[in-house]
Amino acid sequence: MLTVRTIGAAALMVLAAGRGVGVRGDDFGDTWWRLVVTVYDSSSGQVESTNFTTDPNFPAPSTFQDSHTVAIGDSNAGGNYDFDWASDFGHLLIGASQRAEQTGVPPLGTVGATSSGQIKFTPTQDLAFSISVAYHYQLPFADMIASCTATLRDDQVSDYSFYFSDNHNATSEGPGDDTFGDSRTGVLYAGHPYTLQYLMTSSTSGTAGQVASGSGSINLTFQPTPEPATVALLALGLLAGSRKRHYN
Repeated sequence: MLTVRTIGAAALMVLAAGRGVGVRGDDFGDTWWRLVVTVYDSSSGQVESTNFTTDPNFPAPSTFQDSHTVAIGDSNAGGNYDFDWASDFGHLLIGASQRAEQTGVPPLGTVGATSSGQIKFTPTQDLAFSISVAYHYQLPFADMIASCTATLRDDQVSDYSFYFSDNHNATSEGPGDDTFGDSRTGVLYAGHPYTLQYLMTSSTSGTAGQVASGSGSINLTFQPTPEPATVALLALGLLAGSRKRHYN
């Protein structure tokens, strides 16, 4: 069973008014990632792929900005990354692009471009998070597919804090030029290991020269939740303000 935990907008307003100390590098432990871009052509058997992977035996850096691209002919896949959990508002920002062009070399197969990744981390304190996913695809002909899946999983309790998956199949649904996505807010719990995982892909198995393309983004931001004393002070302030308005 898929369970998604969320908190309301009012709760997030309280969380955002927290202790005034931003996310620090030591707010995360056991951090690791593997970020991959791949292009393949099944007719020729060609596969080109590259990745950024951290060593699980050493702590990952608290900031990371980089990009990479691979190509086969005019087909390509790219990824760009901006990770930071040492500033006032920590974030994991991922951008991806895919272009799959049918080469037309017989026998025709499938040409595809994918951007995928897995990021693991364990918060050392409760963190309020916000995540948004968007994927724009352009499939002008039949025999094309675009898809995007992104999940944020609490591995300790096997519970999804966020789950999104969608696709467009131009063969059954007709050509398309559109965007799908989703967003959510919630809490990352201290000591729980989490995995952010994603896969974005565009592919074509049509005639020579046909191009399927897509581009997507994942934005995960987080900040500390307030300490109990801070919440109590906020509650007292709200109560006092309410009474003052009542007697006026």
